[in-house]
Amino acid sequence: MGKKWRAALTEEHGEIITTSTTLATKLAGLARNIRKTIKEVLKSETERGVLTQLLNTFRETLIHDLDEDAFADLYAQTITYGLLSARITNPTGQIADDVISTMPVTNPFLKELIETFLEIGGRKTTRLKKSRIDFDQLGVNEVVELLDAANIEAIVGDFRDQHPEGDPVIHFYEHFLAAYDAKTRMRRGVFYTPRPVVSYIVRSVDELLRTEFELEDGLADTTTWDEMAKRFNDLQIPDGTTPDQAFVQILDPATGTGTFLVEVIDLIHKTVIAKWQAKGHGRKQLDQLWNEYVPEHLLPRLHGYELMMTPYAIAHMKIGLKLYETGYRFESNERAHVYLTNALEPAQDFSDTPTFAIPALAHEAQSVNQIKEHVSFTVCLGNPPYAGHSSHENRWIHDLLHSELPDGSGSYFEADGHPLGERNPKWLNDEYVKFIRLAQLQIAKTRIGINGYITNHGYLTNATFRGMRQSLLVTYPNIRVIDLHGNVKKSERTPNGGVDENVFEIQQGVSIGLFSRPPGSKRFRRVNRSDLWGFRTDKYTALHTCALNEMPFVEITPRSPLYSFSSNQSDPDNYSAAWKLIDVMPVNSVGITTGRDAIALSFTLAEMRERIQRFIDPTVSDEEIRKEFFSGPRRGQRPKANTLARGDTAKWKLSEVRLELANKHDLNKHVVRCLYRPFDFRYLWLHPRIIERSRTQVMKYLDGKNNMGVIVSRMTGTAPFRDAFVSRVPIEFGVLAMRVSNASPVCPLYLLDDQSTPLISAAKPNIAPHAAKAMAACTGLSWIPKGRGNLVAQGTIGPDDLFYYLYAQLFSPQYRSRYESFLQEDHPRVFFSQDIPLIRSLTSFGADLVSLHLMESDEMRAQNIRYIGPDEPLVEVVAWSRETVWLDKNRTVGFPGVSDDVWNFHVGGYQICNKWLKERKGRNLSEDDIGHYQDIIVALSKTIGIMSQIDETIEAHGGWPEAFNNPPSALTR
Repeated sequence: MGKKWRAALTEEHGEIITTSTTLATKLAGLARNIRKTIKEVLKSETERGVLTQLLNTFRETLIHDLDEDAFADLYAQTITYGLLSARITNPTGQIADDVISTMPVTNPFLKELIETFLEIGGRKTTRLKKSRIDFDQLGVNEVVELLDAANIEAIVGDFRDQHPEGDPVIHFYEHFLAAYDAKTRMRRGVFYTPRPVVSYIVRSVDELLRTEFELEDGLADTTTWDEMAKRFNDLQIPDGTTPDQAFVQILDPATGTGTFLVEVIDLIHKTVIAKWQAKGHGRKQLDQLWNEYVPEHLLPRLHGYELMMTPYAIAHMKIGLKLYETGYRFESNERAHVYLTNALEPAQDFSDTPTFAIPALAHEAQSVNQIKEHVSFTVCLGNPPYAGHSSHENRWIHDLLHSELPDGSGSYFEADGHPLGERNPKWLNDEYVKFIRLAQLQIAKTRIGINGYITNHGYLTNATFRGMRQSLLVTYPNIRVIDLHGNVKKSERTPNGGVDENVFEIQQGVSIGLFSRPPGSKRFRRVNRSDLWGFRTDKYTALHTCALNEMPFVEITPRSPLYSFSSNQSDPDNYSAAWKLIDVMPVNSVGITTGRDAIALSFTLAEMRERIQRFIDPTVSDEEIRKEFFSGPRRGQRPKANTLARGDTAKWKLSEVRLELANKHDLNKHVVRCLYRPFDFRYLWLHPRIIERSRTQVMKYLDGKNNMGVIVSRMTGTAPFRDAFVSRVPIEFGVLAMRVSNASPVCPLYLLDDQSTPLISAAKPNIAPHAAKAMAACTGLSWIPKGRGNLVAQGTIGPDDLFYYLYAQLFSPQYRSRYESFLQEDHPRVFFSQDIPLIRSLTSFGADLVSLHLMESDEMRAQNIRYIGPDEPLVEVVAWSRETVWLDKNRTVGFPGVSDDVWNFHVGGYQICNKWLKERKGRNLSEDDIGHYQDIIVALSKTIGIMSQIDETIEAHGGWPEAFNNPPSALTR
């Protein structure tokens, strides 16, 4: 080795590298050079170039959206981590003499792939004597020489010393990525699953195998299918499964960096060593027995699927390292059955695919096809990815979600034999849902087994997932869920109002699901739930120290129609028989999605007109428009869109839209007033070429004059429910909550078939006829199709009365708290009553609330709300103290006389007094703005008072639920 490279491989004081941090940093620098060179070569190659052929082969067979940058990254990291794996599993040897022979025998695919990469990378191998491409600056030699010069045994020891309770390889990878590409490090933080979570799931699966399946050694058990069939009379060996196949076949279908499989190896090793020690075997015999057990009984039963190359390589590295630590000598050719494949695709025939450029891909596909077709998995565990917009779309997984499984469990898109009826059930296409369905398929085919996942916790209670929950109840008699909460998006707090942290560095709350289908006599048909709240460290401690049977589970009984896995399943008031409000008013829609708020929304009409003129002005360049109106990422923008020009999408190009609109002369007529947030009105450029989703079919009824619509949503926070409002104008999508899962539909009161006809004379009520009939049966009132009835003299009720009556119920504090668990899971339901005086009172309260929330009440200026400060004050900061809302840092400008209750009042996910001003931070408030904010304060103060009166009135008429004793038969649809 030359002086140049020897100097690069030593510390400043001249010693060989012995720490993992130093090695990670130096490897990262070499990997960056390789990546840079690959990019340069790809740019200069033709379609027949060797690297280009490799890229195209990966696209065709595995990663369909792989681009040149991602391929260069894949190549660089695969080379680096492949060689590191070889060095770790051969710590005392040298890899420079023969790179390929030192690759771990447990991973023939990586060995063959590295060989292919090295052949085109300027390094001769034993199989190919001459390089197919000659570019000396690639840098593979430097990686080999760096690793050969490093003291790997000391570095592996340093791994463990730094992170004795964690995952040393992941921590090493994090150091590597920090130096290699900090942005990549942030994107790939999802690779790391906390050790306490992994340990709890693996230990729990092991315990269930021992207790429910009568397998003495749990995950280490080698009982065959034939032996299990003789032990349990109702158990049949699945088709295609040989009787001598081991019963406990383990699969992590989204294995990532192999964290779960490594934990399984660790537990199995401890199990068998303890068992052999109990039989009196000495150290030498234990070593021999383990080296026989690994290739014969461990590796053949341990399987993992991973789609991305880098975590796949790391998974093999971690498995190799774990086996090395246990004393395994790698003398067998048995591979680790972790495959580079898409778990969400079935076995495929690549015989006609041109994989000549990468023969390893063909060999890997053939191997995994055999596994997918012939191995009957009885244990599925892991941490599948969460992604609302799935990148794994194919007919097979689509049909799997929609079809009935072999055990009779139904489609996720149906409940009680009927379609869900959800307008936008896209959350059922989330990645984690597909992986749960994949595991369910395995158990549905074998009729026996366990699934242990940590996933998004949304499926536990969200109404969209009711078909999924019903299906899971068919496949798995025994279901245990541990809700770990930590949902930042819902601002979850502990039941006592304390801090609740996520076990991951993510916003979405998570849960552990342990679903089992044991032999027939062991099926107890029950669902148990446990909840862990509080600080992350406390949750880790609970998971680390508790066995499965020590977790404080509460048995629940999921019922139709929601089949919720909620801890509060009692329904003494027959709430589930009440009418869902969006069924009473069936024509409804979520709000308008602009897709580009900065150009589509403005605070004033004058601002919007000026903006339109600037947008179509040909003297203003596209780049100026992008900088002015598209400076930040679009809300909800997917990462892939970032490859486009800022502001553009696959179907929307700024330059094309500007050119098209420049020739239009009626652009101002598309400007409408809309409700952006509660009490926050904006001007919206509702042009079809500007707006992403206009929801015209419903928003056309909200003309800002005589009509109105009630806005409702599933509960946006932990408690209480506060997700109701009203509007006369079109609403923006996030009017009550920014989260798609809590989209807020607006239900207009009246509908117009002919928009040219005045509303009052031609409108028909948006009230389902069977709902009106049921209400009449309950109340004894006669229904009139328009306006307000006469509840006293004539005993009639009209659509306006019903609207106000329902609106008042939604603002009853007792209603909100009493039915909290139901309101967390679905849109609110409403009760009818036979008590005419109560109906009359609630109708009156509802009318007052609607008037306040529409800001039409005569009482708005009757209450004197002061303002102190200059004309047109600048909103610098927003704060509240001493019953004053302040606008400036010095706390001299603001609105005195605002009580704590008013300041903290929420509608949907927004604290109104705070939110309205924060939206205007950096702007000067006009006289109208100041008056509007004063009206908001009055409206909230009056609302709080009316809400108290609603509860007092209901209590005086018998309270909940006696005042609403609906005959269930009257509510039959």
